[in-house]
Amino acid sequence: MAEALAIRSAVMYAASSNVKSLMIRSDSLSLVKLLKERGSVPAFFGILFDIYQFSSSFDVVSFSYVPRLSNVLADSLAKSALSLLNSYGNGV
Repeated sequence: MAEALAIRSAVMYAASSNVKSLMIRSDSLSLVKLLKERGSVPAFFGILFDIYQFSSSFDVVSFSYVPRLSNVLADSLAKSALSLLNSYGNGV
């Protein structure tokens, strides 16, 4: 769920910034497959709808899988950001 939300935020930001070409890389193989197939699952319906809707504003958009071990720095950064958001969300 967190990965799908992060991708939705990135796609929405890129669309609002008039980006014309976008490459999304994720360590969630199942999510990447779902996005490539433009599939849907009930739990992610609204999130995926937003991703697909905003993706139509790009000339080119691609989703690709990157194994977590090949992307240690980004994984660490994402976990730190999530931890920080959770801290603020709990009134800390």
